[in-house]
Amino acid sequence: MLKIGDYCLIALLVLGMFASLFTKYFLQTPGEWLVVEVAGQEERRVKLTHNESFTIRGKIGDTTIVIQDKKAWITESPCPFHVCEHMGKIEYQGSMVVCVPNQVLIRITGHDENQLDGITR
Repeated sequence: MLKIGDYCLIALLVLGMFASLFTKYFLQTPGEWLVVEVAGQEERRVKLTHNESFTIRGKIGDTTIVIQDKKAWITESPCPFHVCEHMGKIEYQGSMVVCVPNQVLIRITGHDENQLDGITR
């Protein structure tokens, strides 16, 4: 038998699920730039509106990155398990794909992130 506390818990879980779906599909901001970093250093910055494929040299080999239809992903990597290749396409600000063995990180950003905002003024 379910008690009143059980119903409250179920209601909170359902509300949390809907809140996370709402956030995922309605509050995420599409990105404008793909930033590629190798070993913590920015190697390349590409506008997401440019469809292209390029290769970046990482710690253990070359990583191939594709940008198409304002989305980016890793198609080839020399890492042993190829986890980064299976992480999928990214398109929203703050999204990233990391190839840890090759020390390559791709992330999506919005406007120029070096500009001052309301907090740093």
